[in-house]
Amino acid sequence: MKYVIRLLAAVGTVVFLAVGAVSPSLAATSLPRINTLGIGTWSDGIWSVRPHLVAFGANFEIKRLYYQHYNQTDAYGHGRLVLTTCRPNCNEGAYTVRASAYFYGTRHHVGIGPYYGHLRLRWRHNHKSHSMLLWIGKRGRWDWRG
Repeated sequence: MKYVIRLLAAVGTVVFLAVGAVSPSLAATSLPRINTLGIGTWSDGIWSVRPHLVAFGANFEIKRLYYQHYNQTDAYGHGRLVLTTCRPNCNEGAYTVRASAYFYGTRHHVGIGPYYGHLRLRWRHNHKSHSMLLWIGKRGRWDWRG
């Protein structure tokens, strides 16, 4: 009888460990995603976990994005923000600054799964601090006032 109890305990431990273990790829897919192609929609956007490039529109993106943390509720990282003044023209009026990106407001979409619904960008340019709030609109794109 003791043998049967020990055997059941050992089998139960093995089953628990096998079921409880989550592969790194499966854990990463359960994290909220970020729309990396800001002009895309729910179906044609490119949604990924921990992207290093997030484009919001023409000549407006954050690249070389590295994260200090990334979890179920929020993500925080730093990168290079590319902005344009379109002066004298949009090709020559772009500049790049260091920026921080704070993604938050986890939401859920049937096709995408969990995603971050808001982004706060912060940067300095010409000795002034700037901040911009972006959000995922009804069509699945990054929107902002401006």
